[in-house]
Amino acid sequence: MRMLTPETVLNTAVTLMHTHGTTTTLEVKTQLRNDGHWAVQDDVSLLMDQLARREGWYYQSTGRYRIYALTPGQVHTAAFFQATPSFGTLFLN
Repeated sequence: MRMLTPETVLNTAVTLMHTHGTTTTLEVKTQLRNDGHWAVQDDVSLLMDQLARREGWYYQSTGRYRIYALTPGQVHTAAFFQATPSFGTLFLN
């Protein structure tokens, strides 16, 4: 098993978002495991939160998990956030 790095999570998440429009931490974790990485949900969730802030990804929280996207049009809900280094900005569709 290969160790998890922020760049591995970034590459996997971006690939999934390009392929499917959105992704979740569960989908990222599953893909990382399929690719031979040691991935635990808590670690993936923490890294995804940090990466979303750094990269300016959009996300929508369902209350149980977040749906991440590269652009606001890919999050098909009434309200979504853009992650920023210090806070999330609310947008309404």
